[in-house]
Amino acid sequence: MRSSTVTLTGADEEVLAATNPDQRRLVDRVIDGMNPVAPRSTGVASDNQAALPRKRIAAVGAPTRVFRATGDTLPLHHNTEFAAATPPASARAASKEAEAGSRLLPQRALLPDDRRPRAEATVSKTYDEITPELEAWMSAQHMFFVATAPLSADGHVNCSPKGLDSFRVLDARTVAYLDLTGSGAETISHLRENARIVFMFCEMSGTPKIVRLHGRGRIVRPDTDEWRGLIHRFPPHPGARTIVAADVTRVSDSCGFGVPKYDFVRARRGLTTWAESKGAGGLAEYRTEKNATSIDGLPALSGGAAG
Repeated sequence: MRSSTVTLTGADEEVLAATNPDQRRLVDRVIDGMNPVAPRSTGVASDNQAALPRKRIAAVGAPTRVFRATGDTLPLHHNTEFAAATPPASARAASKEAEAGSRLLPQRALLPDDRRPRAEATVSKTYDEITPELEAWMSAQHMFFVATAPLSADGHVNCSPKGLDSFRVLDARTVAYLDLTGSGAETISHLRENARIVFMFCEMSGTPKIVRLHGRGRIVRPDTDEWRGLIHRFPPHPGARTIVAADVTRVSDSCGFGVPKYDFVRARRGLTTWAESKGAGGLAEYRTEKNATSIDGLPALSGGAAG
């Protein structure tokens, strides 16, 4: 079955032997995906040698990519790479462009893992708690976002990006991140007022995925026993201001299909260098001047520390 399917897709064993491991895996995926149409192999072979009747193509049950081959010996991995790069909306739409020498390949089998349509992934899934798998996935992300808001309808909602390996799962229902000195203190002020918080993680380079953690947050100050019990969990940072801890009340994920794909280059050192240049005294003065209140006037830090 595998040999006949390879022939139908425009390749032979000699072509396959010349492919690299990544190309062979893609070939295997295509062949496995064609198994649902295997009973029609004779018909497919006939179609591949003549102008393709639209009704024949429309009869293929699996989502199918139809495209013109430039020659009977076109290497299979070139076929699959082309199909993966330009998936059609449907087999019926693609059949309008079918010509002599076209090939039938199942669209779903051709898509890379992060581009395959998965109906179950389009619906948000909730969890009873943070699972070990979710913890490992979140820990692998280089950036996350924190969102809070004041109670006032006229207040400003805040969303802050975070990085520098500052997030930790404390247990299945508790998380924390190391809050670093910066130009604002919106999260601190909002948590002091109403405790509402949501964390969001999204995959930027691999299989798309979004995870949100809703909960009730609190500020852990450097002069407390809780701080001393938590600070060792984080890498040292000269700009450490507080620890934001949260009791998680809702854990959910969603598909992330609309998130652009980016490659991580490196962590920035600007914030670390700036904090080192300020020194402890300079940071305390800066927090007193810049972090005393939120942009809406809510209290945040007092005397250079969380109030």
